[in-house]
This record gives sequence, structure tokens and C-alpha cells, in this order.
Amino acid sequence: MKQLIITQPRRAKRRLEKRITVRLDQSQTELLAETTRKTGQSLSQVVRASLQLGLVPQVSEKQESGGFGIKPERAQAYIFPPELAGLLSSYRAFGMEIWPERRRCFGALLAICEVARAHSQNAQDQALCAELVRLGRRFGFFR
Repeated sequence: MKQLIITQPRRAKRRLEKRITVRLDQSQTELLAETTRKTGQSLSQVVRASLQLGLVPQVSEKQESGGFGIKPERAQAYIFPPELAGLLSSYRAFGMEIWPERRRCFGALLAICEVARAHSQNAQDQALCAELVRLGRRFGFFR
């Protein structure tokens, strides 16, 4: 059995962070290594996302949909891609106007993908557009 040690920064900012030690069997260790390799995330990020997913309290479909009738899909761990972290500060500046900006950016993303799809023979471009339209409808980005 291997031992997993997750370290904390020397000075935790704004929240209390703990260092934990966990014993894992070989299959768990291999699964963690494979997941970090596939996602490009650090071991700590993968463990945090797994904990977030595993420790989420059960909510009803109505609670999870926010009352909008959106059916919940199978839960997935969320890890924000670190390569996009530089974008966060500019969007935090929007404050309460972030929701209209999100709608605008989603529409712009779909428009960019549609132009790329129109000039491409790649089936992935069409699949991406179809998935964006599905998400846009599901989350109410289209009026």
C-alpha cells in the first residue's frame, strides 16, 4: 500500500488549508496517476475535485435545476483549466454584469465555431457546434 501526501502552501491565504496523508492501494494509485496524466492537472487538483464530487450533499432534481426544469446530468468533478487562470481577473471585474457577459461570450463562441465549421470538412467542428447549441438550449443562453 502506497502513501499519498498532499502538501499545503506555507502560508494559506483566505482559507484554512490542511495537509493530509492517505494510504492508497496500487489500483487507486494507478488511477490517480492516469487521471493526472490525462487531465494535465496536479495530484492535489484531482483529489480536490474527487472529494468535491464525492462529498456533495444529495439534492432533489428541482433543487439542482434551480427551478428552471433543467434535468441534472450525471455529476462530474469540476477542475478549472489552469492555462485559463489568467483570464479570471478580467472577468471578475464585471461584478453583477457577468451574467449578460457570459451570454454574450457564449453566443460569440458559437458564432466563431459556426464560421470555422462552414469552412471545414472536419466532423469535429460540426459536433462542437451541435454540442454548443445543446448546451445553449439546456442552460437558457438562447432567448
